[in-house]
Amino acid sequence: AEYGGTITITADGSTIVWSTGDYNGAYYSTDKGQSWTLCKGLRGDNYVYADTVNPNYVYALGKNGFMVSSDGGKTFDYTKIKLELTGKMAVSFGNEGVVYIPCEKAGLFYTEDHGTTTSRLDTVTTCYAVGLGKGKTDDAPNVIYIWGQPNKEDALGIYMSEDNGSSWTRINNDENEFGGTANGRFIIGDYNIYGRCYMSTTGLGLVYCDKTNKN
Repeated sequence: AEYGGTITITADGSTIVWSTGDYNGAYYSTDKGQSWTLCKGLRGDNYVYADTVNPNYVYALGKNGFMVSSDGGKTFDYTKIKLELTGKMAVSFGNEGVVYIPCEKAGLFYTEDHGTTTSRLDTVTTCYAVGLGKGKTDDAPNVIYIWGQPNKEDALGIYMSEDNGSSWTRINNDENEFGGTANGRFIIGDYNIYGRCYMSTTGLGLVYCDKTNKN
């Protein structure tokens, strides 16, 4: 494959789904990679992610838009989000069916029912990357991190929300933009350390940000 593609494993470990990274298609294996079967309905140039709770659900994002499999990765169907997208989605850890989808200049979308319905967060106008991380307390919601803009007048940058996207706080500044997410196209929260996220950059390697009492 041109880029090696992406791979995911269903929540119960029974199925591997491999998107090859090119037009050769996507495949699944139920015997730990000894044999592979072509996934129906999914091209190979998509990022694939398994639901972290329900092994029946696998999600895909790419030029097909946002797609969902409800049979463990064997077949994929379109959702209502059919934009050509290049970013990586964020699947909530421990919360079934919850996925955040970066839709670039269309904003940030999310689903809480495996993609059956999707909604746009009105508080985000631009989102090129999204990630989730540990909340401040065990019963707090996941922290949402984005590379984007809450409002059109806001600077493009790294923002975090601790209230499911109702409000946002910028955690970088104009002197530390890192060139954006570049080819890596990701921002990822840490599920062990509250307030920490990691981001791809333009020629600067991997950076991480920590929330402090000052911000």
